[in-house]
Amino acid sequence: MKTFIINLEEEVERKEKITNQCKQHDIDYHLIKAVNGKKLPQEVISAVTADYPACGLTLGEIGCALSHLTIYAKIINENLNCALILEDDATFKTDLHAYLSKIEASISNSKPEIYILTAADTYNKSITRRFSKQLTFYRLVYGSCAHGYVINKTAALALRKYNLPVRFEADRWTIFRDLGGIHIWCLDKEIISTTDPDKNNSALEKERTERSLLRRKVINKLKRETKWYQLKRIKNVLINKISGKKIVHRAG
Repeated sequence: MKTFIINLEEEVERKEKITNQCKQHDIDYHLIKAVNGKKLPQEVISAVTADYPACGLTLGEIGCALSHLTIYAKIINENLNCALILEDDATFKTDLHAYLSKIEASISNSKPEIYILTAADTYNKSITRRFSKQLTFYRLVYGSCAHGYVINKTAALALRKYNLPVRFEADRWTIFRDLGGIHIWCLDKEIISTTDPDKNNSALEKERTERSLLRRKVINKLKRETKWYQLKRIKNVLINKISGKKIVHRAG
């Protein structure tokens, strides 16, 4: 499976760490120069972002979303059935080959699918995709972070259409599931973690915190304006209620 690594040009140490990991694990990787939102001209920001600056997205979030969209375009143009996407702060907790080979063999050619390999906050144990006795994926209820996931071409097409111009952060998984119709799966454990779990060194996260209230209001407005959103929201609430104790909230 082809692997793309998003790396800001100035993050040399991060690039060395993630590429060394890939070499150790014999992963075929390709570096993608991250879009630095802070260095984009104002007219470009306005052109590629929906309703900026009223949207509440930070320049870092816009750059991050554009970086992921760049890879989606590569997946489409190279006609790849799927690919692994990593951010440069990703760190592997196990050998990925067994997971990636099973995902590649079973991922849909028609339905839009994403397999998150990082920690999910909440998942539904009653809705699964079982690849083997040792490997089961669960329906994501809630989760964020985009430093390690597999996406198929159909989902890449859907996200390029749905999130360009940029309306949402790259890791708004529940939005992409509920509004974009993408099937999103996760594990009951993380196999890809991050070198910065508390986001202490993340400029993007600091910007997010400062604008969180405004962003929440914008997201709620976008939901209200989206056709069929309430119907989809009710459907997901009912699925979770029916599942009852099968909804798992990950500690910490």
